[in-house]
Amino acid sequence: MARTRYETVEDLARESLVAARVGIFLGRDYEKMPDNSGGDYLYTSPVKPSVVVEIKTRTNAYGKYSTYMVSKGKYERLCGWHAKGCRAALFVHWTDMVGYVMVPCDGITFGKGGRTDRNDALDTGTMAYIPTNNFKSIGPNVF
Repeated sequence: MARTRYETVEDLARESLVAARVGIFLGRDYEKMPDNSGGDYLYTSPVKPSVVVEIKTRTNAYGKYSTYMVSKGKYERLCGWHAKGCRAALFVHWTDMVGYVMVPCDGITFGKGGRTDRNDALDTGTMAYIPTNNFKSIGPNVF
């Protein structure tokens, strides 16, 4: 049985806006990666290394929490790209800024967590907690 997808058309539209902003920041062309590939977009350039990027959008401000939580599996898939020689990054769109961290990153911890508001047991499990102050800003929010 396939897992329920919670991503809406509106979510994908917001992700696309952030992807364009990231492309400008990185100075690279980009394309959407296939589902389950370990990243949302691949950014390429003839003169710069490729970067696999995971994009997240949040409804809270950057400084609300001391850590950013992402599933351990998603973090490990990004680390897998890094292990293959490709740069990997996590970009987060908060309500007040867009920030990024290169993966793997320092100060990360793992623990139980996740979301319970959808009543989906697969939304909880082992999470990666990245110190929020590890993120570097690329500027204000885009929507």
